[in-house]
Amino acid sequence: MAKERKLTTKEAIFVYLIVAGESDYNAYMASYKSKGSERTARKEAQKVKQRPIVEAAIEKARAEVTEAAQITAQDLIAELEEAREMAKKDREPSAMVRATMGKARITGLDRVIVELQASEELTAWSSVKAGVDHKNAT
Repeated sequence: MAKERKLTTKEAIFVYLIVAGESDYNAYMASYKSKGSERTARKEAQKVKQRPIVEAAIEKARAEVTEAAQITAQDLIAELEEAREMAKKDREPSAMVRATMGKARITGLDRVIVELQASEELTAWSSVKAGVDHKNAT
């Protein structure tokens, strides 16, 4: 049975930088202290990223970051729900609305409403324009 190899320090730094949002090229340049040409560095960055051990480490790190972010979002939603309930008990409708909109922003539902409203306005505008064009044609 072959001994499973661990990431080298340079590979670990590369993985960290990729997960942090750096480009392959920038992650390679920072972790390997490359002084070669940009073209060579880009090729080498792709080679490093395609190593099975590096690919697995990137996937694992991204999954951990995603899980941590979801827990944080869930915690924030729970806190906002608690604040909304307190505002409801204290008969503070504006605070209730702010808490509800905070939850909508975290979950992305505020953008859906804006997109739907924009779509409805566009449809309404198209209907008005069609009516105007129709009147001008007669």
